[in-house]
Amino acid sequence: MEALSKKIAARIAMNLGKTEEEEKVIAYGLLGLIQLLIQAVLLLSVGYSFKILGPIIFLSLSISLLRAFSGGAHAKSINFCTLFSLFYAGLMAKIATILSLKPAFTLPAISTAFIIFPISLSIIHKKAPVASANKPISPKKSIRMHKYSIYILVFYSLLYTILVALGLKDNLYLKYAYSLKFGLIWQVFTLTDLGAKFVEGLNNIFHKQR
Repeated sequence: MEALSKKIAARIAMNLGKTEEEEKVIAYGLLGLIQLLIQAVLLLSVGYSFKILGPIIFLSLSISLLRAFSGGAHAKSINFCTLFSLFYAGLMAKIATILSLKPAFTLPAISTAFIIFPISLSIIHKKAPVASANKPISPKKSIRMHKYSIYILVFYSLLYTILVALGLKDNLYLKYAYSLKFGLIWQVFTLTDLGAKFVEGLNNIFHKQR
């Protein structure tokens, strides 16, 4: 993906008479766009194949929205990021769908929210936003991102409550409630020191296998 984005950027820069620095900016933007398109296609393919299209999209969006403001540990390579994201989102979306069809698990599954949301608030309040070495955050922007991270968590808690209330009458909504919760759990985990070590360990394993 990186080679392709650089090749396209070089051609665009040459045709438009852009500088080398501007070419790098174009390449970075193209890389993000190509990655997004590939992930979207793979996500839709996995969701459709395993009959979890709605939950996997919902779960992925819940991670992406909060991550945009809270930051967190991330993969070293685009390929690993894409593969692991698909694996986690697919697995958790499938579990969410299965749980929603098991009435015996409804109360325990819902009750965990009373633990997960307060812990998430505490971690986000202390840690967010977590900057990466390649993308430092200015103090002013950090304050804004911290505030929005908390706002998003509050929104998630309200949305979860609504989905659960609707799910008590129609279990269709429960799989989305669980997907939201599983997405939140992963994203908040990546904000912690343990989460950073876990992702780093996965990074090392992935790159050793190559």
